[in-house]
Amino acid sequence: MKQYDEKDIEKILQNHSIELFDALQYYDKDMYTPIIERNCEKDKYDYFDLAHQALENDANSWNLSNLLIDFIPYTKVNLDTILQFYKLLHFKENGTSIHFQITKSLVSNNQTLAKKLLEKLVIIENAFIIPHIAAILIELHNSNDESQYKTIIDYLKSNNIIQQQCAISYIHLFDFSDDELKEIFELFKEKAKLSNAEIDRALLYSSYDLIEKGCEYFSEILLLYIDNNDIEIKFNLSQILMYASKKHITKEWFRELFNSIIDVDIDKQHVIFNIESVLKEFLKLDDYDFIRDFLYKWVEKGNLSSISSKNTLSTFKHEFNEHKLFSKFVTESLVYESAKLHKVLVDLIQKDIKLNADIMQTWNKDDYLYVCRKTLGYFYEFKTMNTLIFSMLSVENLSDDIKNIIFEVLVNHIGKDYSYDTLEYFKTLEDSKLNKNEMQAKDIVIEELEKRNKQIKNLPILKELTPPSQQNRIISRTNSIAMQKAMDKSGEDSFLSSLFSKILIRYGKGSFSEIDGKFSDVMYLQSFSHSVTMPNATRTHPVDHELERFSFRMVKKGQ
Repeated sequence: MKQYDEKDIEKILQNHSIELFDALQYYDKDMYTPIIERNCEKDKYDYFDLAHQALENDANSWNLSNLLIDFIPYTKVNLDTILQFYKLLHFKENGTSIHFQITKSLVSNNQTLAKKLLEKLVIIENAFIIPHIAAILIELHNSNDESQYKTIIDYLKSNNIIQQQCAISYIHLFDFSDDELKEIFELFKEKAKLSNAEIDRALLYSSYDLIEKGCEYFSEILLLYIDNNDIEIKFNLSQILMYASKKHITKEWFRELFNSIIDVDIDKQHVIFNIESVLKEFLKLDDYDFIRDFLYKWVEKGNLSSISSKNTLSTFKHEFNEHKLFSKFVTESLVYESAKLHKVLVDLIQKDIKLNADIMQTWNKDDYLYVCRKTLGYFYEFKTMNTLIFSMLSVENLSDDIKNIIFEVLVNHIGKDYSYDTLEYFKTLEDSKLNKNEMQAKDIVIEELEKRNKQIKNLPILKELTPPSQQNRIISRTNSIAMQKAMDKSGEDSFLSSLFSKILIRYGKGSFSEIDGKFSDVMYLQSFSHSVTMPNATRTHPVDHELERFSFRMVKKGQ
């Protein structure tokens, strides 16, 4: 990239070279403005023509357009070259506000130029004119006391799509009275009911802009699109909801609108991203009932339980797992009879979670048995399963029948498939921190598993029957542990180790970005384990094990 100093820029300005836009794009406005003021004379050169030449030579359209605004006070006005530039810019850079900003700067406090340019624009049938006509009408209406209300109404009633878009797209920037806005509202309703894809987007975003301006009755326009299944409409609604969430999340219209997009395909990540952002705002409100009901409906009506959802909602999942109400959600979801929901729950849980004791107080024997079966049927991780089941014992006054079910699961299911992990866990429990139920479970589990291990240990095992691969793994593991201990010991007093400093990364599981000195929220990565303990049954009788898990997943409550 070529470096330009002040003298280089002055020379380029004097020569009117298209290199000007490359030279200035990496400098602050405060730096180059004095240079422009010293070297540019008003009405001496057509900078729209220069910008048009630069665009033809593939200059960056966004940077060029922003720089052009600073040259508008000095440009020689030629309506034909202005229109040529508008058309080419539309081709290069469509869908941004820069078009509107250029014309707004051009006609500011210049009523004569505004009217002349408007005369040229209104006879053109091309979409590139939309932001420029709107900018001129707004300037005439707001700054020159020339009401454009009748023009806007005529445009809205017209069958010409371009005129309708000119009227709709920037409607919130006009200084209309309340009565005038109410008439516009009625015309918006008529247009929305037609479901015309060419103006629907403009109607949605302009209605949101007017809501932000204080005209909340325009939310009715948004609600007219609830039953529209077009994916672009779904995206527009989801984006509006994301923008509006901080200010309007408690409003009835907002929640009704949010519930209308639950059937969106999970693969439509541009929509899912917006849904996730809104869900995070509901978390901040501790609005548990709405979050639960929304997720339940999404599971049943959408495809949140599909395999494609594995990498979806990662940030929300992390924040929900850390939320104080997550335990309540897991508890209610496990006892809720929905195979789709249980499938989603497995992916949603990212940490060891205890069940909510207050909710379990209301359970009967069938509920406890049902949750035990679902835990065994859907989960693989020892810590997750053990924590869920053991937390059931936190409920006081459990009947013997219920406790026996829990003991059976701990000893003959979890304890059988994860014997080493189970025994180690219960041995580390401190008696002083356990209630009566938990103490009883600890004694039973340790006694039964040690007895079982002793019986297995006494069985004769021939070394010759041990597979060679297993022998090699044992030898390799032993050598690795010995080597690691030796390296740790030698490194304690090592001269080299003193040359380095430890750098603690506090948020090692996430990333964030910085723009103009502002930091985004941390985006957390998917968590994962470096190793997983597989159930013993997957080695001894894998088919029977999977059939048992399948039956646990399929069994209904009360069976």
